[in-house]
Amino acid sequence: VNSRVSFAGTILDILETPRYDIYSKGDVNLADFQSFVPKDQNLIVQGLVRGNLHTRFSQSDLDQEEYHRIYLVGDFTAQNFDATYNDTIKLNLPSGKIKLDLPSQARADKNLLFANIKIDAPNFTTSLSPMMSAVTQDLELSVAINNLVKGASAPITSCIFKLGSLTAVADTLSLSANKANGRFEYIPSHNGKQEIAIINSTMNSDEIAIAGKDSILLAAKNLYAKTNLKYDDSQNSFLLKWQPEMAINFSDAIYNLSEQLKGKIPNIAFTLNQDSMEIKKADLTLGNSDFSLSGQLTDISNYLNDQALLKGNFNLVSKNTDVYQLMDIFNGMGSQDSTITANKAIASEDDPFMVPKGVEIRLKTNIAMAVVNNHIIENIKGGLTVKDGTLILDQMGFTNKAANMQLTAMYRSDRTNHLFSGIDFHLLNIDIAELIALIPSVNTMIPMLKSFKGKGEFHLAGETYLKSDYSLKESTIRGAAAFQGQELTLMDTETFGMIAKKLLFKKKTVNVIDSLSVEMTLFKDEIDLYPFLIVIDNYKAVISGRHNMDNSFNYHISVTDTPLPVRLGLNVTGTIDDLQYDLVECKYKHLYNPKKQGAMEAQTLRLKKLISESLKENVKEYE
Repeated sequence: VNSRVSFAGTILDILETPRYDIYSKGDVNLADFQSFVPKDQNLIVQGLVRGNLHTRFSQSDLDQEEYHRIYLVGDFTAQNFDATYNDTIKLNLPSGKIKLDLPSQARADKNLLFANIKIDAPNFTTSLSPMMSAVTQDLELSVAINNLVKGASAPITSCIFKLGSLTAVADTLSLSANKANGRFEYIPSHNGKQEIAIINSTMNSDEIAIAGKDSILLAAKNLYAKTNLKYDDSQNSFLLKWQPEMAINFSDAIYNLSEQLKGKIPNIAFTLNQDSMEIKKADLTLGNSDFSLSGQLTDISNYLNDQALLKGNFNLVSKNTDVYQLMDIFNGMGSQDSTITANKAIASEDDPFMVPKGVEIRLKTNIAMAVVNNHIIENIKGGLTVKDGTLILDQMGFTNKAANMQLTAMYRSDRTNHLFSGIDFHLLNIDIAELIALIPSVNTMIPMLKSFKGKGEFHLAGETYLKSDYSLKESTIRGAAAFQGQELTLMDTETFGMIAKKLLFKKKTVNVIDSLSVEMTLFKDEIDLYPFLIVIDNYKAVISGRHNMDNSFNYHISVTDTPLPVRLGLNVTGTIDDLQYDLVECKYKHLYNPKKQGAMEAQTLRLKKLISESLKENVKEYE
């Protein structure tokens, strides 16, 4: 009615099965031809089309719905083109150029291709379902369409595109891109009733953003992505149905995946397949921390099948790391403990760090500065391993204003109220006052240490179980500690004044200790102090004894060398607020020189053995 079309061509076998070879051109109002579309195709088209068309087909192709046998080539310009297929797939093209090609595939069982379409459109809108749609500007598109009648699961075989901008929506996710181009290929096949498909794609975009319902999840520039996906419908797990091979890099990105997982990614480049991911370079910030990461993640498919730990080996460089904030972010990841996941959002003093499970990640670290419980430590270098609920620091060296330090440690979080910690902590050239401020428990282990002023070397190795607030379970404490110092000043305290008076020491304004070497062991709530020598001027004394966590003391002091004609011994007992001083015979002989006990070395070897065993064993038995 509103269309003008001219035809030329031939019709053969009119009396039997007509075969058509027709050339046409004109101006077509597509609504005029709606009645020619088979009703079972549920296709509605509207709009004005101007152009020319060449087609060849047989009447039997239409009668038997063998549309793939139709040959059709057309070159058109369109205005207000609108098409709806099956009430869900919709196309809208206000204006554009279209080239259409149906190549007449005679063997549809071997090839599902139905049509090729090329579109140049200033504006284009498409919808694949009520929850999936896309809008583009300055689009150049070439699409190969599947023969949907033959049961193909996807409408597109291949797609080549170039566009000025894109906005796409899928459920609550949306995607936007500027100045993008790429290619997509979908190659399906069947294994019985199960479909197996190969999906290949490449994409470049100057800018790209992925948003959720309320916020931008990821926004980046200079994106390059190459992906090869194998889709295997026979797999049970959704993740295992898609077997990827991809290479991705982008720059100047921001991400906001959750309240805590958000930051910036200046640049990143990585490759991924079903078994491994290689991070060539990844610079990112997370909270107050920044990282430069490289390395490899392996055993991905076995991990998804619950057959192995997810393994990683990475190099990590950081200018600044907020340790406690990172612990809060990754607290309990992978744990099956419902009490953790149910209460994770409620932070409290009784909410300990739960080491992630199901992973074995090794980091070689080089951190310029870290904040740990308001203490700033610098130049952190060493190894960090997270393995299925166990965290290990391997000879981690670092410095702060107090000292140079080295830490080997093990932390295991079996349950929220049953935590295990083992440490081998070595501090070099540390000021005694700074040591007590940094590790307040030192004042409990070596209470007399605060009576000295100067620098020394402190070494602690021990293990204990902890409660959920990190308080010690005293019945499980086991360890050893040692302190060595040179030319220390003995403070003029009331306690020293009483000891000097009882032992007839010559009291001075400043008393200098030539050397001090203290060893002790810790077991449950008892601290045993091995005999050690203290030298003041011409006096030498040996001190030993035991004290408890409740600050009750039972010490003995023997004067082993003195310019006086008599040597005295002294027992010091009681509590720190009520000490008793009793003169007794010397327990140690004249010029007695205490030997090193080696308890420190034994406890260090024990910890190293525990760490070695935890790295060798798997918590689960994997086949």
